Amino acid sequence: MSDFELRTFHADVTPPVDMIVCGWHTPGVAIESPIELRGVILSANGTHYIMAAIDYCYMIGRSHERFERALADAASIPVEQATIHSDHTHDSPMFNEQAHALIDELFPGGPCLHDEDYCTKTLNQAQNAVRSALAEPGIPIDGVAFTKHRVHRFGATRRVIDENGKCHIRWSRSNTFPQWMIDYPEGRIDPDLAMITFFQDRDPVACMSFYATHPQVSCGRLTWSSDTIGVARDLFETHNKDVFIVYFTGCAGDVTAGKYTTPCLERDRLVFGSRLFDAMQGAFERAHPQLLDSVGWENSVSTVPLGEIPQPAEQFESIITDPDQISKERYLAALKLRRLRENIFEYPFRLSRLALNDIGALFMPTELIVDYQLHAQTMAQRNFPGGLAVSAYGDSMLDYTAMDISFEQGGYEVDPRWTDVGPGIEKPVKDAIDEILLRPT
Repeated sequence: MSDFELRTFHADVTPPVDMIVCGWHTPGVAIESPIELRGVILSANGTHYIMAAIDYCYMIGRSHERFERALADAASIPVEQATIHSDHTHDSPMFNEQAHALIDELFPGGPCLHDEDYCTKTLNQAQNAVRSALAEPGIPIDGVAFTKHRVHRFGATRRVIDENGKCHIRWSRSNTFPQWMIDYPEGRIDPDLAMITFFQDRDPVACMSFYATHPQVSCGRLTWSSDTIGVARDLFETHNKDVFIVYFTGCAGDVTAGKYTTPCLERDRLVFGSRLFDAMQGAFERAHPQLLDSVGWENSVSTVPLGEIPQPAEQFESIITDPDQISKERYLAALKLRRLRENIFEYPFRLSRLALNDIGALFMPTELIVDYQLHAQTMAQRNFPGGLAVSAYGDSMLDYTAMDISFEQGGYEVDPRWTDVGPGIEKPVKDAIDEILLRPT
């Protein structure tokens, strides 16, 4: 009899059609594909561990904490044993109720950016899904495998560095890039999709897949969509009956499909979704189980510094109250205003680490650039020679988190409007990664 059990859960958490879409801060107009919550519950050592992903752009601060706590409470476990991550699709919800509350306070009568009815309903769905899963017998798990497969013609660096060492941005969608930017190499990325597969009597029952890229190629149409992820998941589960899959986005802050996308957004969704599926299927077909004889879970929290905000609170208040400002500018101002009002100048950087024999999975917050993933994989070679999978986009309060050299090069990821960190962030983040990966398994 196996000492380990697995349960899976999912819920369709598609918003009302006219709810505000992500960073566009504009009501949606249609639903293209479901927005889903998916997760696995691994039972070991007399307790449960929950790893979940949701087709959201971001969850920030209290909003993320509420989702994580809802999952943990449903399983009667400490919140440190549950982790939930956004996939970072863009035609999807973005929850930051604390920033949205500031906008409601200073700009009453504007669009409702935080839909609490939908949020409460989704939290209830998440809890019910976990409780329903735990009410059923778990699947005894006796095998595990780690595999990888190249994702062809999808991810490439979006930080294109010119001859002067300055950064130009290659977005998720091809628009009017000059040819030299299109021709620029894929650059520094992790080209492989990683997969952890769980087995019962050598039969695969569930997979967790991980890939570091912005997963959206057809966003901006105000059409609720799980984008390439939804296409790939559907193809995978259609082709592999009775095998459940969860998709996690890795450290993708500076990786997009912009080198390869076309102006035809609808076609791109299907093409790139198929490329993602091809990598999932390739990794899945390589999976051969090793006996699962140990499961470990570690959690750590370390303090990292935030960047300075030289502007006074009044400047951000004036942006929010200006009736001629667009909603996105109000939101960006609210991010900074919240920090000034609450005197937030450091951040509790939480990491979780799953160990399955000599295989590891690292779950991290925020929108980290891919260098942190590559660093983690190098550091993991001592304790996890079987392979390390990496997910980012937990609590995304920091927004983009780049390397120190990125601030010298410039670019979108280091624009103070889009990040809450500054030069000097690299060492504390890497130190936190090193510490949890080098702990005994």
